[in-house]
Amino acid sequence: MATLERIRRSSGLLIIVIGMAMLAFILTDLFSSGNSFLRGGVNAVGVINGEKIDIREFNKLMEQTRETYIANTGDAAMNNATEKQFADQVWNRIIREKLYSDILAVNGLEVPSAELYQRIIQNPNIRNNQSFRDPNTGQFSEAVFKQALSSVRDNRGSDPQVDEMWGAWVEFENAMKEQGRYDKFHKVAQSAIYYPEALARQLLNLQSQNFRSRFVTLRYTEIADSTIDVSEAEMRRHIQENASLYERENERDILFVNFRIEPSEEDRAMLMAELEELKENRIIENEAAGITDTIKGFGSVKNDSLFVVTHSEQSFDNTYYRRERLLPELDSAIWEAPIGYVHGPYAEGDVYQLAKVTGRIVLPDSVKARHILIAFQGAERAAENVTRTPQEAMALGDSLLKYIEEDRSRFDAASDSLSDDVVARSKGGDLGWFTQNTMAKPFGDFCFYKPQGTLGMVYTNFGVHIVEISNHSAGETAIRVARIARTLQPSETTIENIYNQASSFAAGSNRETFTSRAEEAGYAPRPVTGLKEFDENITGLGNNRAIVRWTFEEKRSEGDIQLFSNGTESYAVVLLDQIKEEGLPSVEEVEALVKPKVILEKKKEQLAKRMKEAFDGASSIEDAAAKLGIAADKIFDQRLNFMQVNVTGVGGEPDFVAMMSGMPLNEMFAPFAGERAVFAGMVVERDMPMTEGDVTSLLEQNQGPMRTRLPSALIQAMEDQATIKDMRAKFY
Repeated sequence: MATLERIRRSSGLLIIVIGMAMLAFILTDLFSSGNSFLRGGVNAVGVINGEKIDIREFNKLMEQTRETYIANTGDAAMNNATEKQFADQVWNRIIREKLYSDILAVNGLEVPSAELYQRIIQNPNIRNNQSFRDPNTGQFSEAVFKQALSSVRDNRGSDPQVDEMWGAWVEFENAMKEQGRYDKFHKVAQSAIYYPEALARQLLNLQSQNFRSRFVTLRYTEIADSTIDVSEAEMRRHIQENASLYERENERDILFVNFRIEPSEEDRAMLMAELEELKENRIIENEAAGITDTIKGFGSVKNDSLFVVTHSEQSFDNTYYRRERLLPELDSAIWEAPIGYVHGPYAEGDVYQLAKVTGRIVLPDSVKARHILIAFQGAERAAENVTRTPQEAMALGDSLLKYIEEDRSRFDAASDSLSDDVVARSKGGDLGWFTQNTMAKPFGDFCFYKPQGTLGMVYTNFGVHIVEISNHSAGETAIRVARIARTLQPSETTIENIYNQASSFAAGSNRETFTSRAEEAGYAPRPVTGLKEFDENITGLGNNRAIVRWTFEEKRSEGDIQLFSNGTESYAVVLLDQIKEEGLPSVEEVEALVKPKVILEKKKEQLAKRMKEAFDGASSIEDAAAKLGIAADKIFDQRLNFMQVNVTGVGGEPDFVAMMSGMPLNEMFAPFAGERAVFAGMVVERDMPMTEGDVTSLLEQNQGPMRTRLPSALIQAMEDQATIKDMRAKFY
């Protein structure tokens, strides 16, 4: 039971660690989710090879994913995650499990218990878990691990927290087992991947064999785009001939006007007035009682910390600041001011403040002190044998402080017998000289803010300290500033006015007047093109699935307008500008993209024809160059290599270089249309093939990456071959 109690005390850590391990194996990889989600039903989020994925089972997996995320990150409000991200993780998990299930079953790939155990104890999240460390060595201990796991398993049903731990553990075990099956299959598949030695020798030869080529070029820039006529029929033919480049999913184009929710000038003036009112005393008349009450202002109150807590969004700051740490504006306003002086209101960005000088001291550069540490159970760095509670530590500290105050010569003996700081204890509690920020803040504040010789008690995350300030070094003046800070926020009236403005705009606009009315109101409508059904982020609006889902509703028509709330940021009025169905786009939609490509194709045809006419019947490159009006000194003469990408003086031309590397010597090649120009010429020299070389390193360089890429390439290939219909956008 002692082991179970120790595990229960650190159960939060254990669950988080298990959650981290599960995140690595469940969220980003795969685990068997059984066959329950294979049932048919009208509420399907998708279909994989004819089998429907039921929304109810999908939601269960979504919930598991959320819980694991929260256990791992602590982000219960989901501030850093979205439903789409969880849906993507679950969807990818199901796809992979489905596509791999038959392969794993046929090949009989399993993970025996002994192997699973070894996988678990080698997992970094398990080995680094403090609950599984030997208390004497601080290292991972299998014995401690087994004992801890047995305690949790044997006490199921006795404590909900233990049940939660066991459930998380079982899921982690299943995830590890399933991942093991995938790892085995990948290793089998990777072992079948090899890079042929003959291919490596050929590559070695190509890398080492240079060749010399003489050629001429006609650049595409020689023909102005404006001289090329392109018809709609030609662009349509180009789209059809290159359908794979232009085919699209269902898409939507929108226009939106963003009415940002921002504080008004009235809000700023109101906040300034509120802060100004806090500075001075206020007299409140009680007519019924016939008396007046005086409410102290910031400049008059004695309890500054209570006043700050009552009126400020930020906590009271007890820090003393040297001059260089103050903002220049604040420095010039308060550095020479007397204690009790209030400056402001003033603004630091959106935060409006009052600043009151509450103290002035000479702050030493360093301090020498000694202490006695009384640790308590759960304190930072507390030994495992420390069992006292924080209350017991405080009580002991109180008694010890009184005992030493009576006779400070007792400090050394008390440190030697009671202090939990092993290092300082051997030196009578002496900590030597230290700077302020090297200690826990309460400890540092006490030592630097109190006079030399002060004896007192300080509470930190390490425990209760009995502290004596031995010495102060030289220092400089520092002041303490109490601040009342309020963030400028839009008032309810302002928010309502912005909403009314956006609502009026949405109600009074149509497709024809949307842009003009927005511009009249001082707004610039923003276009967003190519929204897909399961998109999440909208440029200018951030994460807004509601807008995307609205655009894809079956009842939507072009020209529809809707008002959306974009959280606390803005109200967005959205116009559905265009509905683009799946398939090839019209010429008008992609003219700006297609027209330059058709122009380039026509230039290639024209220049290739000129080049061919010049080389037909030419006795030499010089002869052809003369026909083209190219001077003899403009003929290119370069040594190249198959591995090259660039041609000097032309630019990137990998296809042209590759073509020339295989050309016979002294044989004129026909015009070749490259990336930037049309080429013609011949290879005039070539190095002898390399017969010796380091083939082994080439094999390793190419075979290793091929095997590394196999798992991702394999699942991608299986997805390409599978029939997958994703209908999640209807639900999430």
